[in-house]
Amino acid sequence: MKLNDMLLIAMRETRNYFTQTSEEGEYGISDGTIALQNGYLVNQWIAITGSLLNNGVYRIESSVDGVYTLSNGSDGETPTENEEAFEGVIYGLAVPRDFMKLCEEIKAFDEGAGKPTAYTSESVIGLHSWSRGQNAKGAPIGWREVFASRLAPFQRMFAQISI
Repeated sequence: MKLNDMLLIAMRETRNYFTQTSEEGEYGISDGTIALQNGYLVNQWIAITGSLLNNGVYRIESSVDGVYTLSNGSDGETPTENEEAFEGVIYGLAVPRDFMKLCEEIKAFDEGAGKPTAYTSESVIGLHSWSRGQNAKGAPIGWREVFASRLAPFQRMFAQISI
């Protein structure tokens, strides 16, 4: 999972997108770039809405004369599809550093590389086996249960935007 995907999932979970600015208009995305009216900073996150192919959150990787190159926050892949034109709203986000770090931890946990872990035991003698912890309903513990208390301070009652 890419960092921008995990960030969007955590934002949906908390109903908090950390919006600071917005601009509405007609946009196009080509080879991972988009021309925007407002000034945005390199490494700032933006949310795109109204697009048929590219709704989501993206990190600004670079900027030249109002044309911004978008990143998924994880690798050099182009995270967007080419889209000639769409009418939408672009939100400038101010994502706190501790929320970003938490999303990175959740991403690692979800990929099985993080701590704490949902696995309660593992054995490699004979056949490889493992068991997962369970919640009160008997379902496997997921990242939502493990990180609920740390996500709680970011929780909002209503979503600011809908992506």
